[in-house]
Amino acid sequence: MNFASCLAVLSWMLANQGSAQLLDQNCAEVSRLSNDIIFSRPWMALVLLPNKTCSGALIHKYFVITSASCVFNQERAIVRLGQLSIKQEHIVSYSSDDYHVQSAYIHRFYEKSNFEHDIALLELQNDVLYKAHIRPICLWLDKSDIDTQMFKRYETFRWGIDEKYILPAAKTSKIKHISQVKCENAFKLYPQNSHICAGYKNKSKCVETGSPLFKKIRYYTKIRYTLFGIQSYGESRTCLYTDVTKYIDWIMGVIQNVNVIVSNGENSYA
Repeated sequence: MNFASCLAVLSWMLANQGSAQLLDQNCAEVSRLSNDIIFSRPWMALVLLPNKTCSGALIHKYFVITSASCVFNQERAIVRLGQLSIKQEHIVSYSSDDYHVQSAYIHRFYEKSNFEHDIALLELQNDVLYKAHIRPICLWLDKSDIDTQMFKRYETFRWGIDEKYILPAAKTSKIKHISQVKCENAFKLYPQNSHICAGYKNKSKCVETGSPLFKKIRYYTKIRYTLFGIQSYGESRTCLYTDVTKYIDWIMGVIQNVNVIVSNGENSYA
């Protein structure tokens, strides 16, 4: 690591003292208004590509996280934040904002055949202006504090992008963590340590690449929406997620490096 990189890391650490376990201390809290869709999922992103649409989550004023399978071999992308519904024309007070993607950072060991390392970061051309309905989801930086395999239940969020009937509003669903054996039977592949396997009890389907897996976690006196997975693949009601807690070092490496090096605007494979 060169001097400039070391200085950037040190500056970041000093700026985040007191909130060192969170990537962004302004990340979304759970409040009494959390049942209102305007305030409850302000980190959700639509990743708009020339031939498809994926989900993603805002984690930083310059970065959205999604799956590598969403943006692999894609040239142009726009991220839409503040979208409360696929059909948003009835909502007047809260408008969505579009951001051009400057660079897509895809994990260098991404493997399409077995969904290993299926994770990507999208660097936005402009920093995001946080609002009541646009705010990042929390990302826990201390890997030793949380074991995702111990959680029995999570929540996930779907736009209904690939369904014939478009939901009138985006929908949060409960999803249950399932064993590796059940996961292997569903996908005919053995899940890796970097995977989280979960399934719905109802008729919900795993159809949205890049959709986030999250839980409400207490951070000091506040409860925060905290990201744990990004959907990689789905088979009926069984979903395969990339465990983002296994990629904290990679995520921080990309973010800190971008703060030092001026991007050339082309797709990057980190």
